[in-house]
Amino acid sequence: MIQKASNIHISIIYNISNQCFGYNYITACDIELYIKNDIVIISVLNNIITGFCIILKSNIPVIKTLCINTDFQKQGIGKLLLDKAIANCASFTTIHYYAWKERIPEYFINTLNKKGFKLLETQPEYWKYDSIKRGYSCIKCGFPCLCTLDIYELKID
Repeated sequence: MIQKASNIHISIIYNISNQCFGYNYITACDIELYIKNDIVIISVLNNIITGFCIILKSNIPVIKTLCINTDFQKQGIGKLLLDKAIANCASFTTIHYYAWKERIPEYFINTLNKKGFKLLETQPEYWKYDSIKRGYSCIKCGFPCLCTLDIYELKID
């Protein structure tokens, strides 16, 4: 089941984020602000939060983060969250999706392509200065984070 997150879910979302991206990439305070100002949805399976998605509200909404607990990956949960994220942006003509190039699985890139997303832009070392400023260590490359951002775009008819 996919549902909107609330403040009672902050600690679990925080733990999943730490597992997927590295300690404090997204803080509990960040999550609270996203819940208040943007859209945060969660996937729940047997009363367990298995993943989350953060959608930034703007002129072009951004699916900023889509993360699945490693114990529940490759079960279609990411696709369900993506579908719900797209549905939440149905009133817009364009949606952006931010992907960590070094971590997005090939099968999920295929899912994005099937949904109509196209690679729009690549930004090398996108998170470097953010990781230095905020002090987080990437689980893929350490500190500072040198991962590349791929921005995908979906045009909605």
